[in-house]
Amino acid sequence: MSLEPTEPESAGRSPTKQGGVLGPAIVSVLTLVAVVVTLDPADSRPNLPQGPGITLDESFNVQMGVYLVESFKSYGLGILDPQSATEVFGNPAYNPDHPPLGRLWLGVFHEISRAVAPVESGDNPFVTIHARAGSAFAFALTVFLVGAFAVRRWGSLAGVTSAVSLAVMPRLFGHAHLASLETFMGLTWTVTILGTIHLWTRRGESNTHDDSDFDSNVALKTGPPGDKAAILCGLLIGLALLTKMQAVLLPPLLTVWAFWHWRLSAFRPLAVSGLTTAVVFVVGWPWLWLDLPGHLTEYFGRTTGRVSLNVWYLGQVFKDVDVPWHYPWVMTFVTIPVGILLLAAVGLWGARRRILDDPTTSLIVGSVIAPLVLFSMPGVAVYDGARLFLVAFPGIALLAGFGVSGLREWLVARKWPAKPILGMLLATQVVGIVATTPYYLSYYNVAVGGTAGAERLGFEVSYWGDSFSRQFISDLVDAVPENAIVQVAPVLHQFQLAEIERQVPILAKGKSPTGRRVWLIAADRPLAPHVDRQLTVGTTSSSIPTEYLAVFHRRADAPSSKLLEEAGWKLVAAETCQGVVVASLWRRSSSVTSG
Repeated sequence: MSLEPTEPESAGRSPTKQGGVLGPAIVSVLTLVAVVVTLDPADSRPNLPQGPGITLDESFNVQMGVYLVESFKSYGLGILDPQSATEVFGNPAYNPDHPPLGRLWLGVFHEISRAVAPVESGDNPFVTIHARAGSAFAFALTVFLVGAFAVRRWGSLAGVTSAVSLAVMPRLFGHAHLASLETFMGLTWTVTILGTIHLWTRRGESNTHDDSDFDSNVALKTGPPGDKAAILCGLLIGLALLTKMQAVLLPPLLTVWAFWHWRLSAFRPLAVSGLTTAVVFVVGWPWLWLDLPGHLTEYFGRTTGRVSLNVWYLGQVFKDVDVPWHYPWVMTFVTIPVGILLLAAVGLWGARRRILDDPTTSLIVGSVIAPLVLFSMPGVAVYDGARLFLVAFPGIALLAGFGVSGLREWLVARKWPAKPILGMLLATQVVGIVATTPYYLSYYNVAVGGTAGAERLGFEVSYWGDSFSRQFISDLVDAVPENAIVQVAPVLHQFQLAEIERQVPILAKGKSPTGRRVWLIAADRPLAPHVDRQLTVGTTSSSIPTEYLAVFHRRADAPSSKLLEEAGWKLVAAETCQGVVVASLWRRSSSVTSG
């Protein structure tokens, strides 16, 4: 069994195979619906189920996405003029910390969602839930592409299994709810990997039409692509580079892969692809035009000057550059449902003899291993669970799709009911999403005992602020008196609280004459003995209580519940995921006046 095609891309394909992409299409549509109806971070759409709360980085991405869309609307193609490019990308309002493509995608969907299903925004220039639709569509498209590729290579069962496997990975499903770059990065990464396989390999002729025939050893007629195909590969890589830094892995991965299989004959197409990639990257990011050498150095050297983040792993706090080498491997194995890992292991075992010889097999496996190897290297910063190496997960879904047929053969050989068993296996993989809703980023699989077991083992169960959800904020507002000051911990950047107040209608509506107002401030040494402070909030001069503390339980930076209790705090309300507290509200007696 190998990751080779079992039928040609020719007109001789059976009708069953021709209609095979219908299965992945249905899975993709169902995935899109499931995500879109659960996007609400905090009462923007109160009639729909709640989604993850506003996370730490979303405001930067949405703000820049809307800025780029508005700039294109104002300048049109004139933005390509050097003076116009300077006005847009040299403006202090523009933040070049990431390339523009992913943020532009979010900005476009922000405008589409605002036009199709607007929510009240007050005087806000953007609303996070509108941009979240961009990630939802990117994830659904990735699910379809993975499934369609598997159908064409290995049959309809593999295609549906690959699509389902990707759709029900809780960490991916969770990020599809967020206006962040991870999901669109996953899309461009997947398109590049699958597109390269398609452009660099051609199938041999075969009369095989049976989904179950995975040992037919259909020969692959492979060869380096012509210039046109090489240019298209370079375009795909360039678009991935215009999305996020993880794409820097693609050129070395594809270079090693191509030289391994085609030796020196791969040199010309790689050179053409590399030149195209460079042109697409530079042309597609006008900020680079303003100072090409300086800005290239600034962007690719930015990781060395960034602020270090703390990581909670196996019960210890590490700096992000000091995390043990096994962190990405362990986090991958504990954040993907066990059934999918089992299917992927079966697929990998079935393809073991062909990994080095078959281009399709080697690139899919390489797309999984390369990100994990990169983030295992000493001195490379890694943090926030599996977020930085989520690009490895589509390859695992493809291996699962390939493995399902091997498992089916094993079941049939023993005269067991293969279809019911496989159907039940796939259906049970969605349990993780249901059990952790809406805190999908807190998911851990049954191998470590779920979220509760992961907490006992010392894994981070909430890292990005998503636990400040609609339910938690509602409980907070109900629990504190009017005009209460609530301290928040941890606060990881200066705009965090302002964006929560601006983007959460439950808090923002307090600005109206009849609404209640809750003030959020960064916690000032919450574990220290209480000391009365003089506080000025707006123009108010009345006595304002400040004895409340809201915590999202990022253990790397937040005080533990035990330490808070020892410091005199009393638990008022808590939000849990599988019995584990992911956000909490505390109270401590104090007497504070404002002036």
